[in-house]
Amino acid sequence: MLAAGLTALVAVGAAVLVGAVRDPGAPAPESLDRPAPVVTSEPAAAPARPAATRPAPESAGPLRPAPVTTTPAPRTPTAAASTPASRERRRTAAPRTPPTTPPTAAPATGGRATFYTLASLPNCGYEDAAATGRYVALSPAEYAGSAACGTVLDVTGPNGTVRVTVSDLCPECGPGHIDLAAPAFARIADPVAGIVPVTVARVVDPPTPGPIRIRVKEGSSQYWLAVLPLDTGNPLGSVEARTATGWQRLIRSTYGYWIAEQGAGPGPVPLRLTDDRGHTATATVTVTPGTTQTTGARLY
Repeated sequence: MLAAGLTALVAVGAAVLVGAVRDPGAPAPESLDRPAPVVTSEPAAAPARPAATRPAPESAGPLRPAPVTTTPAPRTPTAAASTPASRERRRTAAPRTPPTTPPTAAPATGGRATFYTLASLPNCGYEDAAATGRYVALSPAEYAGSAACGTVLDVTGPNGTVRVTVSDLCPECGPGHIDLAAPAFARIADPVAGIVPVTVARVVDPPTPGPIRIRVKEGSSQYWLAVLPLDTGNPLGSVEARTATGWQRLIRSTYGYWIAEQGAGPGPVPLRLTDDRGHTATATVTVTPGTTQTTGARLY
């Protein structure tokens, strides 16, 4: 019995000794039979969203040609695109042609108008056109080789009416399309519009700022003479120079001047002007190149 008690005591002591050696805070070892973790595949990437499509923007209007230089002599557009912004355009005069029958009075016609800024002399040669802000350019068919130069028009748009003088050629314009000075356009429509419907009426026998003035072109002499009548009111139908052999008909150029190819003598030279309404006046000029001379004559 004593032996049995000693055996039990020894067993208890061994158990206490083993418990003292192991760290009571250490976790119990994991089972080697733990199942492997389940691996899930990454979700497939979402399909790419198609890019939104939008219709191509519509053109704001036909492109205008780039500016070219205009001088009274042959030159080298407008617009520039037809946009709400002001444009600057210089023009190209066509080669000289025989006189063309000028337009006659007509009722108001419909059309459309754009605007531009004159950067140099207009094709009609009017030096003060830019300063007035009341110039207008016509299509080649309506410009008629400069026969329309000096024609006075009343142009009516959405906001009112403005009076302008034909002073220039718009090479890219079609019939019924007029190109107004920017200040003139602003009187009949909002410039933001860029292009507006208008009606156009010829003004017959309009008031003139004074007597006829005549500019004698550079290079003129007794052997070659070119003159540009100003402030005539109506466009001219003919210009004649008095020479030793009688009245000589001058040739109309495409840039507004009337030319005596063989000259008209040393001068002073009497000139007979007839407008497209049949009014006639006679004025005399000296052959002094590059001058503008006030004559005192009026056509009506």
